[in-house]
Amino acid sequence: MKSLINNAIKNKEVLFLKYQDIKKEYTERSVEPIYIHEIEEEGVKNIILEAFCRLRQSRRNFRLDRVIEINKTNNYFYTDYSPTNTANIFDEISSYSTSYTKRSYRREKVKSGCLGAVFFLLITSIASLYFISNSIIYALLNN
Repeated sequence: MKSLINNAIKNKEVLFLKYQDIKKEYTERSVEPIYIHEIEEEGVKNIILEAFCRLRQSRRNFRLDRVIEINKTNNYFYTDYSPTNTANIFDEISSYSTSYTKRSYRREKVKSGCLGAVFFLLITSIASLYFISNSIIYALLNN
């Protein structure tokens, strides 16, 4: 199933899903797959497909263990989706941490180099504000 989804993501091919939601109700959906990622909830790992659902006209997350049937449709989509969940981006780089919150799909830990870059930007912004404010004060006092 994962290889079928990965190929559909790569080729931008619409997939047809028979899906059982959390209420145990079955729906049939055509989706435009965006990416797959893994989450851990209450000690259980789940594989999630993020996709644009044509039935609901919005992005949705589908747990693969609830997918009853999945088929290629031979229809293609042309929208370039950017991931709303950055976990997929980080999973492709092995040096990143893989900690998730219990109910959220967002990553809690980030690579330490990112924190260094944020700190550097913060310091340079403060220094810029200091010099700009001093220039304004100097100009006001000399006029």
